[in-house]
Amino acid sequence: MDWIKIDKKIASGSKMVRLVELTNLDVDTLLGRLVRFWSWVDDHVKEDGRLNVTSVTTLVRMFGWDEVFWSALTDLGVCWLSTGEHGYEIPEWDKWFSKSAKQRMASAERKRRSRASKPVTRNGKKKRDASHDEVTPEVTPDRDQKRTEENRAEETRTEQTSSGASNSSRAPTSNGASSSELLPKTRDALECLKDEDGQTRPVDWDAVREECTKIVTDMRGGKCEAVEDRDLVAKVAALMILGALSEHEVRDACVAVIKKAERESGVNRYAYLHGTLAHKLEERQVTFNALLAALTVPEEIRQPRLAAAKP
Repeated sequence: MDWIKIDKKIASGSKMVRLVELTNLDVDTLLGRLVRFWSWVDDHVKEDGRLNVTSVTTLVRMFGWDEVFWSALTDLGVCWLSTGEHGYEIPEWDKWFSKSAKQRMASAERKRRSRASKPVTRNGKKKRDASHDEVTPEVTPDRDQKRTEENRAEETRTEQTSSGASNSSRAPTSNGASSSELLPKTRDALECLKDEDGQTRPVDWDAVREECTKIVTDMRGGKCEAVEDRDLVAKVAALMILGALSEHEVRDACVAVIKKAERESGVNRYAYLHGTLAHKLEERQVTFNALLAALTVPEEIRQPRLAAAKP
């Protein structure tokens, strides 16, 4: 099939924002490069999703772009390219490029057009198809109503995730799951937090302390006194500095906390921050609690008063 599928929201999505941050290129330039690259992938890459390319230098020679661009595609906040045992690979190949994926897309489009072509009666119901013993459902609600329902559904999911999460810094890896049960993208994210020796990469905790102040200010959290809350904010800041969280994801989560607090009094801002970020990472198949459990925050940041009391 001589076509590729592209999400029409890609130009304004969080992945594109992260890509702009990393490359300092405009959206139109990046989108043009991605379309050209994905078109080549669709023509030449086999069903295993492997590019059979092991060096970023080879990619530069093939497409003429710099190494910064290709490295940015592998960033955790973007994940449009990954490195595997056999070199570079296309994540979610089966979802976007495989023959079965295109057949599903084509079938869904045919069904959509078929539904749209059926006449609608005055009472808002489509006419009954004599060849089927069923009546087609009512016309979907208007755009504003549908958008409101989607927002409510997303907020409900976030609240379910944040329920009881005020002690989020103590949450077990992947909600108690062993490392073998983690999703592949979660394992990849955890690997990116490690150095060549398999140890957690060093963290600039002075930079983390400064970032913590920004996060608390952005979410209007007041004083962050509880140890578990300080631990959560410090880990979020550290994950952002290490690249496991994008700045856009964190700032967007802070805005969500503010909006929630404006609608409802007595909201646990830090529990809701945890729930919002967990939901965002779930969308890219990464378990937030697993990333939190991979970091250990120094006591002088978790409990500054205790540290100050030491001789």
